Amino acid sequence: MKTVLIIAHECAPYNRPSSTIGAQRPYQFAKHLKKFGWQPIVICRNFEWEGKASGDWEKSLDSNIKKHLVDLSHQLSIIIPLASLPSANKIDRIWRSTTLMDSTTGAFKALPNFISSIKRKIASFLKLKSGDYSENWIDVAYEAFKRINSIVKIDLVIAEHGPNASLLVASKIKKNFNISWVIDFRDPLDRDLKALQRKLLNVFLLPKIRTCTHIINVNPYWTEIESKRFLVKGSTIYNGFDEEEFKNSESSTSNKELRIGYFGTIQKPQNILPFIEALSLCDKSFNVKFIYRGASVDYIMKSVSEYNLADSMLDIAGQQPRHEIIKMYTTCDILLLLSLYDSNDKYFSKGLHPGKTFEYMGAKKPILVVPGDNNGLLDSLVLDNKLGVVGRSVDEIFKLIVLALEQKKTSINIYGYTSNMEVINFYTRSNQTRLLAKELDLIYNNESTTEFIPKTI
Repeated sequence: MKTVLIIAHECAPYNRPSSTIGAQRPYQFAKHLKKFGWQPIVICRNFEWEGKASGDWEKSLDSNIKKHLVDLSHQLSIIIPLASLPSANKIDRIWRSTTLMDSTTGAFKALPNFISSIKRKIASFLKLKSGDYSENWIDVAYEAFKRINSIVKIDLVIAEHGPNASLLVASKIKKNFNISWVIDFRDPLDRDLKALQRKLLNVFLLPKIRTCTHIINVNPYWTEIESKRFLVKGSTIYNGFDEEEFKNSESSTSNKELRIGYFGTIQKPQNILPFIEALSLCDKSFNVKFIYRGASVDYIMKSVSEYNLADSMLDIAGQQPRHEIIKMYTTCDILLLLSLYDSNDKYFSKGLHPGKTFEYMGAKKPILVVPGDNNGLLDSLVLDNKLGVVGRSVDEIFKLIVLALEQKKTSINIYGYTSNMEVINFYTRSNQTRLLAKELDLIYNNESTTEFIPKTI
């Protein structure tokens, strides 16, 4: 059996809290790859060990790896959590002295003073040559690879992005060991950078990581962009959903009210206000309940208060454990999706499939997309496969809520939704991992092919 090393700065269950959805991707690949002929070994940064690789860390690393690689043949997947260094170098040390890591989310925030701001900007500019905030994990991950490779031969490497550390580790492996590597993008390389930063990244960082053999991305548009950037072939592997998480969940929607749920963070350019405004048009007799769970709870509370929504229409709270959120999907009649569309943004000009899109499929509930992405990726996925509807304006959303109420009262399937298992099964994590394994086989054997992709993209 061939062995693939997955280098993932963020991987469940060791990820920082703000990377919950993204960290599922390498975890799920590792969970299913062995049944498709690849033994996966994942190395990841343990959020709780951030900056704790100090002193005789190499000896501890050696012990950690040997412990995880005992009885390799009987393990489906191996995930090895690693610490990171207090800092990677002098520049990284300066950058870290001007920032503070939020212990709740794991995100870095700039210290609010002028001198720190100047130092941080200079350090950030210089760090474009060597990495980003994850730079202090590079040396540890590379040393981990060397020890693993001395025990079991690594045939191929997958570097998960973001952040950038995984890519730099994989390129170093390619340079020193000549092992082919693949980039698996969750986000485009420079999506969150400003115009000047993007240009500098192309000058400083891109040449170092252009040694990859293949790129993978989460939708065909982004795959095309990164394939051109790296001058290699690309494949689309969707985020999908873990069917086991929905295996024993039973729908238990209330007969008394129409329950519309949204779960997760709201980020720009997502806009929930058209939905909130449409809810404000509903009379109390409509018996509609809006359920929210996630990190954007303060923003949601402010929004509903501005539109004077009645408390009886709301069930709003902060983040909850993932398994609890999955259960809540099944108590809803409709699952709300906020589109990410910006005609002026290179990466959002064709919309995007939010990660929860596929989890909603697993819950087998009709989807309401707000306000749509101009017939882009998300609109096409939902409408072409009859997964739900798109509300593009306040008036249209209001009418869709009224329609759903009428259909619920008369026991008609809301929005005509029926579970299309052919479509749903295509997006399971298992099937997406099967497609990934097929690509890995082709890369390993230095072949190429194109598989038919259904209209579900």
